[in-house]
Amino acid sequence: MAIKGLTPDEIRALPAVVDIPTAGRCLGFGPSKAYGLAKTGEFPLPLLPMGKTFRVSRAAILAYLSIEVAEAPSGGQAAKDVA
Repeated sequence: MAIKGLTPDEIRALPAVVDIPTAGRCLGFGPSKAYGLAKTGEFPLPLLPMGKTFRVSRAAILAYLSIEVAEAPSGGQAAKDVA
């Protein structure tokens, strides 16, 4: 069974930290493979310990995949309100 990865826009929309299966999906791994790599210390991204579980930062995923962070548009309503 093929694992459907996430698009760059879907990855950008993720929360600041995600669980191991979600991070694995971003890299094209299934949950079993992602957990297996994490267990052996071979997961390609830094794991952040959070209580009894581990998370992966969205920033690390974006950097690893060379996905640029979308910038907020400039000159929006807030800028007009200040002027």
